Amino acid sequence: MSVGYGLLKSVIHQGPEALVSLSDKGITNDLFQGDERTIFSAIEQFYLSYGELPTLDTIEVSSGITVPWDNFPIEPLDYWIDQVKERSLLLQAGTILSQAQDAMGRRDLIRLRECIQNVYIQLEESRNDYSVQSIEEASREVIDLHNRVQQDPTEIPGIPYAFPYLNLISGGMWGGDLVSLIGRPATSKSYLLLNEAKHSHNSGNKVLIVSMEMPIIQCVRRLSALRTGINYNRLRFGRVSSFGIEKLEADIDSMSSQVPFQILSGGMFGTIDRIYAQIKHYRPDVVYIDGAYLVRTTTKGGQRWERVLQVLEILKQVALAENIPIYLTTQFNKTAPGTLEGIAYSDGISQASSIAISLDTDGADDASMSKPIQYRTLKLLKGRDGETGKIRIELDFNRMIFSQNTVLSGMTNDFELEDAEDNLGNERDNEPIAFI
Repeated sequence: MSVGYGLLKSVIHQGPEALVSLSDKGITNDLFQGDERTIFSAIEQFYLSYGELPTLDTIEVSSGITVPWDNFPIEPLDYWIDQVKERSLLLQAGTILSQAQDAMGRRDLIRLRECIQNVYIQLEESRNDYSVQSIEEASREVIDLHNRVQQDPTEIPGIPYAFPYLNLISGGMWGGDLVSLIGRPATSKSYLLLNEAKHSHNSGNKVLIVSMEMPIIQCVRRLSALRTGINYNRLRFGRVSSFGIEKLEADIDSMSSQVPFQILSGGMFGTIDRIYAQIKHYRPDVVYIDGAYLVRTTTKGGQRWERVLQVLEILKQVALAENIPIYLTTQFNKTAPGTLEGIAYSDGISQASSIAISLDTDGADDASMSKPIQYRTLKLLKGRDGETGKIRIELDFNRMIFSQNTVLSGMTNDFELEDAEDNLGNERDNEPIAFI
């Protein structure tokens, strides 16, 4: 049975609103097959010309196609929409599985993995709902979110950063955010990313880390030091006391009662498709990618900046589609460090990023990684809503505690929420928040 005809008959039965709703529900001309596509185009053209839908008889006359309409029962529109989507998905999956079978015959394991991942991603994407939200509904959510924060000023609307200032000016990381931490080599980018991941997990969020710059064991060793406060070098060189080992064991045991915390090693299979497949599988609340400029695409050829741009654009689309923030690290070039123009490999990093943060040593003395206590500066190069600011952070490598030290410039945090008496006349609702 040609399910596309069933959908078109249901549209005619329900009227113009049903036709208009198809695109909102992910139904396009491409999902129809053969004569279905011709008839769908005829219905659209008739509606654009006359503002009404044609009858079934008119469709047959104008298209020259005879359809056994009686074979298709009138069911709810969503029923036929699901049938059409499932048909398209099965056809696409069949094509990819045929390619997988060919790869098996050629003993091409890399291509076989790609095919299997593509099928998995398509099946998972089919779960996504296509919907349009009314301005009224969305506006209610805006007010509800405001009221929650007003009642509890410590509440962060998004996933909290490890440093309070970033939460103050941005409300944390939100679904759809692409947050980039940019610095020169050996400025502790990986450490800060892992510290953010630890903080997110401690806040009750499911975390997925993608490590493109070091193997899993090195990442987990650093994470263990950050989680327990045990000196990283003692852990690395086998100098942890029996008390420290008990602390590490207790931390491992506590993992079973916490939300998932996953880590993926990039390696030779660190492609954007593989990363997306893992995001689909584990469904994290936030993703951290260390060394995003090393993520590869499955396509070959092109300049490196083109490949990096493609990866960043896909990551931004994934953040939006999955409604999760993605936090990544990348590098400045030598010519203009500390600026958006100085981001290495591609302008696309600054364009796709919702928030771009530069990382730099606080002085020449902090360029040496051997100092037990070091300082860095974080500066907002780009904010989601135009936020700016600069802070100094302290990295205590003895106790493995990274903390905010000083707000060097930006929004003050000493403004108070207004009470009912202050709000008479609403004059203050139009006043700006103070900056320093």
